Amino acid sequence: MHDHDHNPPRDDVRGRQGGGGCGGRLERGALRYIMLDALRDGPKHGYEIIRTLRDRTQGRYAPSPGRVYPILQLLTDEELIRCDARDERRVYSLTDTGVTELAANADRVAEFWSGFTLPASSEPVRHEAEFVQDEIEAVTRTATDALKDLTRREDRASLRAVRRALQKCRDEIRDLVADAAAAGGTVK
Repeated sequence: MHDHDHNPPRDDVRGRQGGGGCGGRLERGALRYIMLDALRDGPKHGYEIIRTLRDRTQGRYAPSPGRVYPILQLLTDEELIRCDARDERRVYSLTDTGVTELAANADRVAEFWSGFTLPASSEPVRHEAEFVQDEIEAVTRTATDALKDLTRREDRASLRAVRRALQKCRDEIRDLVADAAAAGGTVK
């Protein structure tokens, strides 16, 4: 249950954007603890774990299924997580032993996430940024729930409408940021 028990290859944290926290690499063996942390707020299937990591790192880190599933099996074998079948999917959740292991490695987990925090800024800006982050998470949850529901119902037209709404939101945000940059400050 410690690093010397399993040392998987180093994980690239650069992601699609080419930047990255943690000096561009995930410390050897640390992915297991990051995955435990992704289960802290409740059970998830493998792709939800990947999505959680991608979302929490603003898209800069999303391990491949080929990295995640073997570690999920290892964590299950070590009884740090439990695997249950739900809706024809394997869903993973922390065991009491997993919670203890996660707590024992809280510094490693915090160090990983610290590489993806927002830059230093004034208190009012940090406060507003937290509201924006909350909204991003709410939109992500809403869109993910819609995706699951509409896919289950095979509602292609509504899926297309959700995609267009998300694209419109993305484009509006890009325009707001571009307008603010062009104005040299704030756009109201």
